[in-house]
Formats: sequence, C-alpha cells, structure tokens
Amino acid sequence: MGYRSNVAIAVAFRTREQMEEVLAVYRMHPKVQEHNVMDQWKVNTDMIDGDPPYMLFQGNDVKWYSGFYENGQAVEHILVVCNNFADERGFDYAYRMIFVDDSYGDSYELMDFLQDTLYPVRRINCDL
Repeated sequence: MGYRSNVAIAVAFRTREQMEEVLAVYRMHPKVQEHNVMDQWKVNTDMIDGDPPYMLFQGNDVKWYSGFYENGQAVEHILVVCNNFADERGFDYAYRMIFVDDSYGDSYELMDFLQDTLYPVRRINCDL
C-alpha cells in the first residue's frame, strides 16, 4: 500500500531570542539529532518589514504517519517544545501545519489515472 504526504509546518515567534531559546532545547532532543532534523528546517530571523522570526519545514512525497515514523515525530517535536515554553515561560508562538495526502493501495495505474485526470497540485506554496 502506498501512502505519501506533502507536509508543511511553519512556526512563528514573538522575538528572535525566544525562538533561539526554543531551538536550543529542540536541537538537544535525541530524535532531532538522530534524524538531522534541523537541516530540514528553514530558520528566518531577518524580521524584514516587521515580520516575526519563523521556522519552516517542507517535505514532499514523504511517509508521514503522525506518531509512527521517527523522522515525523522529530519534526513535530518542535510543537511540544513550543507548548512547554508557552506554559512555563509565557512565550508567544503560532504554528500552522498542512498535509496533502495521496493513497493508492496496490494500484499504481489507478493513481496515475487520477493524477492525469484530476491534475492535483502536489506541492505546498508558502510565501514566508
């Protein structure tokens, strides 16, 4: 059975210092280190035109069963760390997570038909 996802997660913070504190804790998590997850995040601290600092993860055509694959668990762990900092330190943060899923059982030819017929867009655009 084939099941693939396109995933995007964006996390915004009130200040650069708060984001850096969260990242310091996030980077220490064993799964984050084991799967080199930090290399998969785009971290923007430029704050151009008053935009807040943010992080962006994008994965296309990946196996992403929430809570099952360790790589996905490692990426999603940022939300646990952010929530802990919000509860314990009063940090402001916001996140948005988007999934686009495809499932094709054992029939590649049927999925090919749907892709050719329905023309799905298989990417997530982010203007951040």
